[in-house]
Parts: sequence; C-alpha cells; structure tokens
Amino acid sequence: MLNNTIKALRLYNGMTQEQFASEIGYSITALSMAETGARTISPRFQSAIARRFSLDDGFLLFLRKYEKVNSLIQDTTLSQI
Repeated sequence: MLNNTIKALRLYNGMTQEQFASEIGYSITALSMAETGARTISPRFQSAIARRFSLDDGFLLFLRKYEKVNSLIQDTTLSQI
C-alpha cells in the first residue's frame, strides 16, 4: 500500500489524520509520516487499515497491482520527457 493510497482512503472516508490514526490505533505522527513517504509502511500498519476498513485480500492484491501499473505508467511518461 503506497502513501498516496493511504491518504486517498482517509480522504474518501472523510476523516482527518487525527480521526484516521485513532481508528487504526496509530499516532497522528506515524500516519502523517506514512502519508508523506517519510516512513516505510509496514505490513502491520497495512493490516490495521485493512481490518478497520474491511479490506479483504482480494482488494489489497488489486491495490498492489494498481499501484505497480500506475508507477510503471509514471516512469514511462517521465522517461519520455
């Protein structure tokens, strides 16, 4: 799960960082660092989000594939500039 995916999920649910962090059992600082990419997103952090928002393995697999494809598209676009 990428940092922008976490932020998108938080915003989609209409939550502040404080609310989202509280819901997943992490500090606001940890969430902020994850959203900005200053912190590596651990499997435990991802699991906390998945449990709270009922994201099943199939959806998480979809996210990983989407993020990978999106990254490849961005890399290709940047290399053409």
